[in-house]
Amino acid sequence: MTDIDNLGEIRITCKGADTVPLDSLIPFQGDLKTLSDESLTKLKASILKYGFTAPCFIWEHDGVKSILDAHQRITALKSLRDEGYSIPHIPVDYIDAEDEKEAKEKLLHISSQYGEFTQEGIANFVLDAGLDISELDIRLTNDEMILVTDDGYGEDFTLPDGDKEPFQQITFTLADAQAEYIKEKIAEFKASGAVQDVEAWGNENSNGNSLYGLLVDSNE
Repeated sequence: MTDIDNLGEIRITCKGADTVPLDSLIPFQGDLKTLSDESLTKLKASILKYGFTAPCFIWEHDGVKSILDAHQRITALKSLRDEGYSIPHIPVDYIDAEDEKEAKEKLLHISSQYGEFTQEGIANFVLDAGLDISELDIRLTNDEMILVTDDGYGEDFTLPDGDKEPFQQITFTLADAQAEYIKEKIAEFKASGAVQDVEAWGNENSNGNSLYGLLVDSNE
């Protein structure tokens, strides 16, 4: 194995109620979820880029610290350790449960997804922050999410018929240089405050209004 000093220590970029050694955390979900080799590789890359970014939720009982949330991240940390990285103590938050049954119920509760992303919502969130979704180390599993392709948005990036009419969304495939230029111009337009003067017809999307404003200005 490579000397751990050559690869360094994994950064901890969050705080929890306590910190504990990695090997003190015991898996609790069994075969509830799987982690493919591809996903593990992406998760490790994300940890190397952003650090360990959120505390691990655990249930402590009879001296045992059972993982309720963060199984995949703990697996990734152990894999990184095998590769030669040093792993500091892990931030944890404690979840109360009277017995194993209640602990498993809470594990399912933590793992459940109630809110759903919308195509428009995630697009606005990403664009407003100047992010490139194709470069983010995230998984979009909701059936109603954008189907991400190499250009970052996907061919199915449309609103259902009748949703928020009379508004519509249009997608284009651009070269990287073109996309960066347009995003810069939109950001500049918003920063100037000129978007406030654009005729929006009820549209609350600042990116769409800015693009329209830029086109109107260029034709005047």
